[in-house]
Amino acid sequence: MHEQMLNPASPNEMEDGSLQCADVDEVETPAQPCTFSPQSSSSKQVQVLDIPLRPYKEAEERTQQVMRAKTIDLIKDTAGKFVHFNPHDIPDFVRDLVGCKKWKSTFGNPFESKIDHEGIFLSNLAAEYKSCKDKETNKAIRLQMAKQKQKVLIGQTLWDSRISLSGATSDVFKSRVDAAKSLGRIRSYSDEKRRLLSIVAMDYSYLTLQKLFNCSSKTITAARVHCILFGRGGVPADKFKFTRQCASPYVLEELTEFLHREDVSRPSSCRSVLVQEEETAVRYWQDTVKGLVNQYLLEFPNGVKRTYIYTHLPINFRVNTMLAGLCNLCNDFGHSNFDELCELIIEVSSKCSGLNASTLPEYHFPQTGRETLTVP
Repeated sequence: MHEQMLNPASPNEMEDGSLQCADVDEVETPAQPCTFSPQSSSSKQVQVLDIPLRPYKEAEERTQQVMRAKTIDLIKDTAGKFVHFNPHDIPDFVRDLVGCKKWKSTFGNPFESKIDHEGIFLSNLAAEYKSCKDKETNKAIRLQMAKQKQKVLIGQTLWDSRISLSGATSDVFKSRVDAAKSLGRIRSYSDEKRRLLSIVAMDYSYLTLQKLFNCSSKTITAARVHCILFGRGGVPADKFKFTRQCASPYVLEELTEFLHREDVSRPSSCRSVLVQEEETAVRYWQDTVKGLVNQYLLEFPNGVKRTYIYTHLPINFRVNTMLAGLCNLCNDFGHSNFDELCELIIEVSSKCSGLNASTLPEYHFPQTGRETLTVP
């Protein structure tokens, strides 16, 4: 009885061992047991935990505002008790509360700026992807590669490495990274953009990669294929050869028909070359290549570009040169041409009395019965 009077707010123990909550102001009035009910109640004698139907993240914006307001009221009431209801001390108490280690370990620090490592990596990769198109940068890399006089060896330590233009790695460098920075980049690849894009091509959608790298969907597909075959950013072996066709089959068929027209080229009746291990007749251009390309661009404005035509001309197409007037078939021997030349020399020597036979050259005919011809 004495302990109960000293602590009137303590719960009363019943004969059956159960506990009852007693109100501080009304000690003699027995209180109901402490329960937690999901429904709200206005009873002053029962402690009630108000649980919403939906959690904070799934609730509507208006409900979230009410939740925040209730939380602020609870913190304000609790803080007011600790500062003896002095409103000027509440801001200092809250500031110390949020800044203590216990608060940070429990709730974290929402005001601390988090470093977006993934965004930084993607932005740097996109910048390097776009720099591959810079001609000046590629030219500087080729010049730096031409200066390299020895093979680069990246060993386990600085002393086992050979990272320099010539000779061993200098002792002035503290690490292999510093030595590599002094040397600079010495190699670039023709498919470097696709290799860089293959690093993240499988992790993001087409729309995200197109906005970030400013590339087409076909380029992304090629990068994904590259990632599957050679790994992320892998370099294909030299034995693998790839043929990339940018023009449609219909456009290429139009170009082939144009090149084989009679007014563009004519076939040879006796000459042929091997094209893909097949004997193909030689065709002679009827005009200059530049003029024929201009004619094609006028007739097919939606066809392939000028550069594509120059780089994909068939090897069996030749310029129709007559070799200074001599017949192409008789060029190896040329009997009739030299016979006419000899007749001309004889006619000239007969009209010039001062012309001696010793001053005339000897003409050899290895494929005929005549060995030499001397003009009298």
